[in-house]
Amino acid sequence: MSVESDVEYVTCNLCGADNTALLFRAPTPQRYGNAFSRETWNIVRCRQCGLIYVNPRVGVSSLREFYCFENPADQTLVQEWFVDGADLQAPTWRRFLRIIHRYQPTGRLLDVGCGGGGFLVEARNLGYQVTGQDISPYFLDYCRSQHGLTVYGEELEALESMPGGFDCVTAFDVIEHHPDPKQMLTEIRRLLRPGGLAVVSTHDIGNLFARLYGVNWRHIHPVGHITYFTQTTLAKMLSATGFQVIHRGGLHTMDASTATEARNWLTQFGKVILLRSLILGFYRPLADHISTLTHWQFTWRGLRLDHTRLMMRVGQQIIMNDDMIFLAVAI
Repeated sequence: MSVESDVEYVTCNLCGADNTALLFRAPTPQRYGNAFSRETWNIVRCRQCGLIYVNPRVGVSSLREFYCFENPADQTLVQEWFVDGADLQAPTWRRFLRIIHRYQPTGRLLDVGCGGGGFLVEARNLGYQVTGQDISPYFLDYCRSQHGLTVYGEELEALESMPGGFDCVTAFDVIEHHPDPKQMLTEIRRLLRPGGLAVVSTHDIGNLFARLYGVNWRHIHPVGHITYFTQTTLAKMLSATGFQVIHRGGLHTMDASTATEARNWLTQFGKVILLRSLILGFYRPLADHISTLTHWQFTWRGLRLDHTRLMMRVGQQIIMNDDMIFLAVAI
């Protein structure tokens, strides 16, 4: 696949200005080889409102082709993270549902970009009437065949018969992929009843660790991640599309109460900073040289863990709350 002819220049999706400063040039991930006919992509900041985005970027038609996951490396990532690692993600989905239940305890729930459907399964178990939306043929087939979920394969704009039909719409790590995030939020507002709840998560490029790592930050992926939000710019976009933010916080720590959130801060500090530092600084270098250290496996609280799964979850960087989650009501 060569998409050089499908590169497009865009203006700021938040304020419409065409006045940017270059932050850095991000390389095309090695796993794509010469597929995009570009070695680097400009990541810029709008001088008017502060929104950060890739410009120029992969065009809309090639983005849709990209999300067919025909690249072998992408297929491996999807299989390992969304399918094989679904049980590792389940506790996070249940924590998000505790927060959602506080504001919207029942009703019809739509998950935009539902992926492997793990969140919808957990929501269905709690009694929500669940529906999914995704454009990936792989995920559409998987959700329907493996989980028996109702999932739409159209863009949100195509769901014309459902204005005001949902009590809650969620979008976890989707908005940074969408070619028109402002339009995406506008469509979510259309699908929600007045007073309905929107839950949006994305990567926080204003986070301390994002600023520390710069162009090497783990979420800098200029082919798939084409818009990068801070808490300020995401709040502005939600306000501009008919929402009032009622709760926001870090993805690793937000919870249904102040007490549990404080507990999560302590727990996550130990897990994602102290423990991750030990794993990346000591265990991984030793395991790279002593292969027998990787031959282990155990189950804890129903979760299976081995060397491969551990390294997948740990990643390459020390991080904490470099992802954020916002709850907003439709006004």
